[in-house]
Amino acid sequence: MTVTPHLDHSATAFRQLADEWQALLAEAAINHLFYTPVFLESWWQTLGQGQLCLVSWREQATDRLVGVLPLFIFVNDRHQRQLGFVGCKDVSDYLDMVIAPSHRQAVISSLAEVLTNQLPDWDQLILCSIPERSATLTELTRMGQDQGWSVHRVQQDVCPVITLPDSWDGYLNSLKRKQRHEIRRKWRRLNQVEHQFRLVRSPAELETNLETFIRLHQTSSAEKKRFWDDHHLAFFKLTTQRVAEHGWLKLYLLDVVGEPAAAMLVFDYHHQFFLYNSGFAPGKFAQLSAGNLLTVYTIKQAIELGRRRYDFLRGDEPYKLQLGGVPEPVCDLTISRSRQG
Repeated sequence: MTVTPHLDHSATAFRQLADEWQALLAEAAINHLFYTPVFLESWWQTLGQGQLCLVSWREQATDRLVGVLPLFIFVNDRHQRQLGFVGCKDVSDYLDMVIAPSHRQAVISSLAEVLTNQLPDWDQLILCSIPERSATLTELTRMGQDQGWSVHRVQQDVCPVITLPDSWDGYLNSLKRKQRHEIRRKWRRLNQVEHQFRLVRSPAELETNLETFIRLHQTSSAEKKRFWDDHHLAFFKLTTQRVAEHGWLKLYLLDVVGEPAAAMLVFDYHHQFFLYNSGFAPGKFAQLSAGNLLTVYTIKQAIELGRRRYDFLRGDEPYKLQLGGVPEPVCDLTISRSRQG
């Protein structure tokens, strides 16, 4: 199958391709919210730098969109011209090319020509946060080696994931006995005080409750507090609003005695729950383990909604593994070449 590449430098391409891009994601082997034009356009508008290089491919015979690779190029601290994924990397737990399965070979073959002749001159191509199970890692490694370029692959992190059973009891029975006991004990303790679980998902409700979430996130740890510079705040507000408009956002809150004790921002997308971020009030409600209980509550909600996977996203914190998460690696791929004169 013959495909034709197209290179866009204007951010209007995110909107122009949006419907076809989303349809292409429905075909893709791996479909994460971080790959959507909604998420990536928000990142580019608030955190992007350098020049956008959005590569797309169409089937020549039908003009159907069959591949998307959103890149940008900038000069790094070592004065190298670096190409990277739009979205890389702090706020995007997964990134990848989006390719129709029937056209993978044609698109990857075309990419070598695009990198050589169509993109601005570059020294390094750094593709971060690719799921280890993605075919992209093997295909681009082979492509780079065939071009005589240096290719380096490293595991960046893991994303613990629960494959959800059909019932809450089935989930509890999948845990170790000690963990089941802990969940039931903490739940009994919570039931002894006034509390309420709340769900916010409409854009209209989001603004006020998002401020509560940000406050709880900031007080959770010094590291989380440092996260909230002006750029990340702008990204977070824009992204959550847009994701909510598409019906993919759920903000869960746990109030204890009328006060917010914990909050969790979940992406509900493509039959999966992604636990994107969380915050809790330290000290005051520590004895209730409010953050842990809200996590368990969102797992229960995901099961009741018939979701297939619960993804804790990056990080191997013990609580994720104790609650049944199985680590799935994400990798960074670096392709280097000599500057062409």
